[in-house]
Amino acid sequence: MKICFIVPEYGAAHGGIATYYIHLVHALRDMGLDVSLIEGSGFAQPRWILPRDIVVQVESAGDEFQHLDAAPSLKRMLRAAWRVWNEVRRAGPFDVIEVVDFALLATPAILEPIAPTLFRLHGSMGQISRFEPNSGLAVDHALAFALETEILKHVDACETPSVANADYWKRQSGRPVRCVRPCWKPISEVTSRSEVDGLIRVFGRIQAWKGPNVVAEAWSSAPDLPDIDWHGRDVATSARGGSTDAELRRNHHHTWGVRIHPRQPVAPEQVARLQSRSLLNLVPSTWDVFNFTAVEAMASGRPVLCSDKAGASEMIEDGRNGFVYDGDSPHALADAVRSALSLGPKRLAQIGAEGKACIVEALRPETRALEHLDGYAAAIRASDLPAVGIPDWFKAMALPREHGGSRHTHLDQHALRELVNYVVERSLYKAGLKA
Repeated sequence: MKICFIVPEYGAAHGGIATYYIHLVHALRDMGLDVSLIEGSGFAQPRWILPRDIVVQVESAGDEFQHLDAAPSLKRMLRAAWRVWNEVRRAGPFDVIEVVDFALLATPAILEPIAPTLFRLHGSMGQISRFEPNSGLAVDHALAFALETEILKHVDACETPSVANADYWKRQSGRPVRCVRPCWKPISEVTSRSEVDGLIRVFGRIQAWKGPNVVAEAWSSAPDLPDIDWHGRDVATSARGGSTDAELRRNHHHTWGVRIHPRQPVAPEQVARLQSRSLLNLVPSTWDVFNFTAVEAMASGRPVLCSDKAGASEMIEDGRNGFVYDGDSPHALADAVRSALSLGPKRLAQIGAEGKACIVEALRPETRALEHLDGYAAAIRASDLPAVGIPDWFKAMALPREHGGSRHTHLDQHALRELVNYVVERSLYKAGLKA
């Protein structure tokens, strides 16, 4: 079988999607399958990563989406999606294509299909905007959400790593979505483990839906809890920039930066070493389709305390191989930490060992890769069924087109005074003269 993956990140990136495909691609190639992968989206230039890691740069396309000038983020996503799709067309044929939901990468697959296609739902643009709204991009995100929901109705097969996300998209689209757990194994074993150092650790971006506000509120009302080291990059709070870390320092000045210590991201090998020394490893997301830091924390041999809003929590039996709490509640988090620590060092070590044994077995690549192959076979079978008609509104928005006329004609709908005032305000902001 010849498979092509279309993803927004891979290789040097260490986000959840990159982690997913690094492990899956290796597992499938170990089974002797012919696997190619293209990385690219509206956030990065596309490039091919072939079996021998040959990288081919993809040239930028022209401006075929001038009709979306009023939604620049959406325009950027769709331009990149079609640019990637054209590369896949040139590199084919393939027996099956797997494409990620993020960044609207699957849009061309239902408008100009070239092979049976499986849609892998890791967390879409529309979903993320529900948990991290941005007033400057509200229209772009609403339109993206509509496109994503329609795509789901037309692709040959849909899969996702968590039951919660499968249920969510089934409610949104009306079609079944299969839950398939990822392939995963530890990158390296921690051979020499230091003594537990008494810190609780978080590994994840400093970002609204990763749960920093819930953690800060929990710690503000619980002076008895141990300190936290939070390793992760700071994320902007709006399209104009800003800083989630700075916002947390303003709003939670008694805890954030005092008892919760922001740290720089570290390499995966160092993550494993630090997790193996933690008193507890905390995964506080208020939403996450899956969350590989929970998996890595379980594999470290130290107990993980995971929000029930992270999909990986479905693999934890509370009190046996880890701990689960209500991810929206600061009080529930504080109580869960106290409850876990009350068990004592010996029992915590046993729970950590149970977590490691569970996760290594549950995500064994040889087993999970076979489940992925079942999904590709289902996509191939479904591709022979009669196609459902695609609505005209979707085509009008998502197909590239030639455009005459002048640029930015959508601005004619705004009063000149509004435009002048905005230009002045933005110029002052860019010059650093206005917050």
